[in-house]
Formats: sequence, structure tokens, C-alpha cells
Amino acid sequence: SIDRRRNYLSSLTQEQALKILAGTGAVLTGGHFVYTSDTHGSAYVNKDAVYRFPVTTDILGKAIAEAFADFDVQVVVAPEKGAIKLGDRVAYHLSKMSMAAGGSEVMSVYLEKETVSEKIGDHTWSRGTGEFIAKRGYDKEITGKRTLVIEDVLNTGLTGIKSVACVHRLQGEIVGFGALCNRGGITAEKLGVPHLFSLTDVKMEIFTEEECLHSGPCSKNIPVNVEIGKGKQFLAGKNAP
Repeated sequence: SIDRRRNYLSSLTQEQALKILAGTGAVLTGGHFVYTSDTHGSAYVNKDAVYRFPVTTDILGKAIAEAFADFDVQVVVAPEKGAIKLGDRVAYHLSKMSMAAGGSEVMSVYLEKETVSEKIGDHTWSRGTGEFIAKRGYDKEITGKRTLVIEDVLNTGLTGIKSVACVHRLQGEIVGFGALCNRGGITAEKLGVPHLFSLTDVKMEIFTEEECLHSGPCSKNIPVNVEIGKGKQFLAGKNAP
């Protein structure tokens, strides 16, 4: 279960936050979606729909920041790309709270997906390693700092786990993990962090491709959504020779 301790005091209730998400068109149901983890489901939390609205994003970021107001956060870290906007708003409001109490501004940095280059003959190819790294001098802002990791939507938790691993490699001190929505029932223990707070917890079924064929949207012949999630890549792989 999510660790909701007494110092997690947010101005938004879960019901209010869900209403805000629904109002932006971010909560989609009754479809067939392929997630980043290559799993399938009939519902999707489209955080990109939220980020079109800067005021709404700010309200949600402020609510997450309030939950960590007493954690003495020095730097907020978010994985690219979606969580960057949210992480920035969380850091902004933590900075306001800190500076109002005579403290320092909270840094906002982000992690990028690592790529490596390989030369084969006359051609150089780039490929992703699947890990996150801190570039642009951001690694120095994380080392030795009290760090809050931010993610938008937790599905399998894989992006969160890899973000936490990157911060650990840089010897940052993780004090907590904040998320916009936890739809995979992810725990602090699974992420490897001391505290986890999510504005909303939404239970949605997740199917492997095989499970989807037997009892998920695939078994009902519901077309894959190619506009949201990894549906287009999934179908391209299916149609590849």
C-alpha cells in the first residue's frame, strides 16, 4: 500500500486530483492501449494531455510539493521527457516554501536516456542502453544532495526504478518519490525508496501480450490505439517482414 504518513499534507484530495485529470482528458477508458513496458490494457492515463495546461500542471505540482514540504529537499530529479514539466513545478513550489522559511532554492534537474554509438563499417549507429544518465552538469547537482525523484505515471515502475538507480550511482540521498498517478500498485519497496506519495491511485488491469490474447482487449478484437502509448510501434513490429 502507498505510504501516506501524517507529513503528507496536500491541498488536493485524491478525488479532487482525479477530477482535475479527467477534466483535461487525461483518463481514458474502454480502449486498447500498449504501454511503455509493452504490456496492454483497456485504460490509459495520458499525462501529455495534462501538460497542455500550464496552470493545471502548476496546481498538481504544488500539491505534490506540499506532501514533501518537511523533507528538506535540495534537488528534484525527473526522468525525461514527460515528467520534466511536473518536476519543475514541484521544485518551484518547494523553493517558495524553503525560501519563505529562510532556506535555499531547490534545484530542478532531469535525467536522459543513455545512448551509445557503434561504428559498423562506414556507418555509425546509435542505440539506447535502457538506462538513465544525468548530463549537462546535472550530475554534480545530485551528488551528496537530498533528492526527491518525480514521475508522472507509475505503471510497472520500471522508469522509476531506473531513475532511482541513476541517483544512487551519483550518490544522491533519496528522501522520497512523488508521482502524479500510481496505476500499477507500485510500492516504495519496489522502487527502493524510503517514502512514496502519489496524488492519485488508479487501479487498472495490465496484461502481457499473451494474456491480452486470452482475456484482454486483444481477445475482444478492440483495435489498438495508435495515437497514444506505444500502439503504433507495436503494430509496426507485428507487420514487419
